[in-house]
Amino acid sequence: MNSNTQNKKIVAITESTLIVGMDIGSMTHFARSFDWRKVECSRKPFMFINTEDGFKEIHEWIEKQREDSNKKISAFM
Repeated sequence: MNSNTQNKKIVAITESTLIVGMDIGSMTHFARSFDWRKVECSRKPFMFINTEDGFKEIHEWIEKQREDSNKKISAFM
């Protein structure tokens, strides 16, 4: 990755950013959420499957994580 691009992404993360990291498998995926200091906001990994319903579930989970942690922005890494 270009270091300029990477630095821009890092600078864009603020106190109001919820970071969502995902481990993408072939059918089963896992997600966790963190704040800007890398403190985990989710209590445990969220598991979802590679279907339309699974993607609706992860979207709802991200929105709930964002609301529960009082974050305004979601970023995916």
